[in-house]
Amino acid sequence: MLVVDPAIDTAALEYLQQPGLAPGEVVAIAVEPHLRHVVAAVEALRRTGYTDAVVAIGQFDHEDDRIAILEAGADYVLDLPLDPRELGAWVRACCRRLGRGRSETEPAGPPEHTDPHGITLTWSDRSIELNGRRTPLTMTEFDIMAVLVRTAGRAVSREYRLMIVWGITSESKTNVLNAYVWSLRRKLAAIGAPSALHTVRGVGFALREN
Repeated sequence: MLVVDPAIDTAALEYLQQPGLAPGEVVAIAVEPHLRHVVAAVEALRRTGYTDAVVAIGQFDHEDDRIAILEAGADYVLDLPLDPRELGAWVRACCRRLGRGRSETEPAGPPEHTDPHGITLTWSDRSIELNGRRTPLTMTEFDIMAVLVRTAGRAVSREYRLMIVWGITSESKTNVLNAYVWSLRRKLAAIGAPSALHTVRGVGFALREN
């Protein structure tokens, strides 16, 4: 599902209609180019029980705008202008992950995994738990946490995380990883682990004892 600014170049959406470029279930809905309309559209989708990926596309000038959209339930936020080929690549990557029924980072083993510091990751409902306190994550937040939990105590580079979660090796101007890290820290704080996600200067991030 694409939530798009009406100002998007129609060539980008037409590009997705070419045979073999994207699955047939990709649907675009246009909303007014204001943050509150985008947030409202994403929230409305999630309230219906829609669980597939939601990609918001527009002109978002501030990181706070992108964070608000992610918090509303979007899985990705892309900035205009956007090359049609880049949009196609993002949509295909998203659909590949959904089509497998299991994310790239989910192991084939037990449905739960607990890191050495007690944070439990549950695949069945994409949630994290600590000492009985549980909070749900979005699909992308969960994939990032899966990398963190499986490498607990070791620093994970930004490049590695971008590759594992999104299949890319560098960020665009959206600075998307920082937005997700901010959101994860907020959710970790909600379960009693406000300091669990550390920034390792010059390297990346690590999940350590709270």
